Amino acid sequence: MLRLTDIKLPLDHAEEALAAAIRARLHVGAQAVRSYTVFRRGHDARKRGAIQLIYTLDVDVADEAKLLQRFADDPHVRPTPDTNYRFV
Repeated sequence: MLRLTDIKLPLDHAEEALAAAIRARLHVGAQAVRSYTVFRRGHDARKRGAIQLIYTLDVDVADEAKLLQRFADDPHVRPTPDTNYRFV
């Protein structure tokens, strides 16, 4: 899975706008994105007239290795970190 950060959308965006933003960030078609989950959602209210939602997403894609290689220099596209609990 990939972790996408800093996906900005307007406060009143439609549900399908999130999937479109994922495809636009990764430059892939609809068939390449299998699923996604919202890891974190925050608000950017610095501009009173244009409040935005900022998303951090975990995205399951068809060819993860190829996309990681293509976005090697992009700090907003990384592999999802392992968050499983391990006993001490």
